[in-house]
Amino acid sequence: MKHWAMAAAAAVLIGAAVLPFAYNGSGAVIHGLSVDGAPAGGMTRAELLALIEKKNETLAGRSLTVEHGAIRQVWPYETMGVRMDAEEEASRLLAVGRDGDVLSDWADQWKALITGKEAHLRISYDADALDRAIHALAEEYSTPPEAVRPQIYGDGSVSFPEEKPYLEIDGERLRQSAESYLLAGREGTVEIPVVTEKLSSFTEAERKQIDRVLGAYTTYFSMDPNRSANIARAARSVDGWVLQPGEEFSFNRATGLRTRANGYLDAPVFIDGKLVPDAGGGVCQVSTTLFNAVLLAGLAVTERTCHFAPVAYVPIGQDATVADNYLDFRFVNNLTKPVYLCAVYEPGALTMYVLGNRADEPRSSAVLETEQKTFPHKTVYRTDSQQAEPKKVEEGNDGYDVTVVQRAVRGDGTIYSDSFRSVYDAVDTVITYKDGKQMEAEKRAAEEAAKKKAEEAKKQAEGAEKTVPAARPA
Repeated sequence: MKHWAMAAAAAVLIGAAVLPFAYNGSGAVIHGLSVDGAPAGGMTRAELLALIEKKNETLAGRSLTVEHGAIRQVWPYETMGVRMDAEEEASRLLAVGRDGDVLSDWADQWKALITGKEAHLRISYDADALDRAIHALAEEYSTPPEAVRPQIYGDGSVSFPEEKPYLEIDGERLRQSAESYLLAGREGTVEIPVVTEKLSSFTEAERKQIDRVLGAYTTYFSMDPNRSANIARAARSVDGWVLQPGEEFSFNRATGLRTRANGYLDAPVFIDGKLVPDAGGGVCQVSTTLFNAVLLAGLAVTERTCHFAPVAYVPIGQDATVADNYLDFRFVNNLTKPVYLCAVYEPGALTMYVLGNRADEPRSSAVLETEQKTFPHKTVYRTDSQQAEPKKVEEGNDGYDVTVVQRAVRGDGTIYSDSFRSVYDAVDTVITYKDGKQMEAEKRAAEEAAKKKAEEAKKQAEGAEKTVPAARPA
């Protein structure tokens, strides 16, 4: 009897030892194991793969929303690479209760049978994709709010896009918050952690008042690298200025000092009547282009100075030069609504727009030349035995006394008018010779050619008078 009892006890022990292994086999999930709360005991690899792929399909349809105030973006989990590695996860689940030594595996399998065991599918995501989304969000709202650009249409109408605030975003905090949702596979909304937020000083109410082109003017230039860079820099300084009714604009205040320290490059400028390289060369083309747009818009110019000599990019008398701490270009918004200055730089061309309200749009506007006198320049001959070249020529130019009139007819029929006088000094052409004999010979030849030309002109004038028909008696 005692032997029988001992044999029975041994059989029970042996059965207890082999029961979990015999019951679970080797090709399926151990019994008693739940995966994310759902029973999975006895599932084969194929069944696990099908289950996980189905969960991946569900994940692919989910998304994470990030928002701050009116800003809202949806990041699809599919583009974030949120998924489970089906093969890896299936192998991991099949290994539960089988990945230790015999004793620990026996204990794990018995525990699963008696009390149950829980496992969770592991979710991964594409960290690079999340970083790109965060970077793109930060980049989209990293533009200063004053950089909102107007849209100008062919019919002269103007509109502004919806303003984007400037945001400084804490990218690391956003990544951590987003990651908690991605790794859990849960949909949800994350608040964008904002360190700094700025709105444009140009309010929505003001933008709605700017709906029309009041005046526009374009000038052209060669693509000298330094001069073009200076034009572009000065144009950016002027672009986006808003003037309330009665407010005055100062070109020098807008651009600041045109120095190398402020990023301006050396290019030709007028100094003492001569073109010489200096920082900021080309900036006067911006002030001149703006001057003409202001005239056509019917704004009141309060300070303007012409160049020492006419410039090639506008008609004589329609230029406006500037110089640091010396010469400025100023005008006043003498209209009923705000005006907005818009500069459009393109390679080889600059357009300045004065934008405003339809109620202030001129019925017509023009810049008219009313008077011009010409002061011919002379040719001066000199010798310099020390100069290297045999002959050196410094070209001069005629002088002019020109008056132009600004005339803008308002919508109510009233006329705004102003006149601008420009006096350009004549500059002699100077020819310097190393050899005095060569100078005398060329000087006599030039004088004889000029004398002959004058005589021919006189003969042509006399001939023209003779061909005029005599008046018939009444």
